[in-house]
Amino acid sequence: FSNAESYTLPDYKEITEVDAVAGTMLAVSKERFMQVKMFDERFFMYMEDSDLSYKLHLAGYRNYFHPRVGGVHLWGKGSKAGHIKRSYYHHLSVWKYYLKHFPGGFSIIFLPFVLLGNFLLSMLIPKRNS
Repeated sequence: FSNAESYTLPDYKEITEVDAVAGTMLAVSKERFMQVKMFDERFFMYMEDSDLSYKLHLAGYRNYFHPRVGGVHLWGKGSKAGHIKRSYYHHLSVWKYYLKHFPGGFSIIFLPFVLLGNFLLSMLIPKRNS
C-alpha cells in the first residue's frame, strides 16, 4: 500500500478487463456515474476510484484498460500535504473501503493492525521522487 516505488502493473498489450481503474485516467458516462451515486465523499483523495470501480462492478459493468490511451499523473502533486499526512489518509481510506465493502472480522479486527504496521513501515521508506 505504501511503497510507491514498487507499484507496478502488468504490461498489457491489448484492451483488457481489469478489477479497478485509476481515477487519473478514468472515463465513465454521466448516467453510469449518477447510477452508482458518484464518488463517496467519505474517501478523502484516496480509494475513491477503487470504490467507484467496485460500485460499477456491482451494478453489472466492467472496467477496462486500454494500452493506447494514456496520460501523465504527477504523483503527489494533487496534495500539498506532506508524505506522512498523505500516507495516513491513504491508509485510513483503505480501511474505510474495506469496512464499507467487506464488513466483518477481517476489516474490524485484523486489517487495522496490518494498515498500522504498513503505515509505520512507510515512514521508514524514502518518499517517491516526484
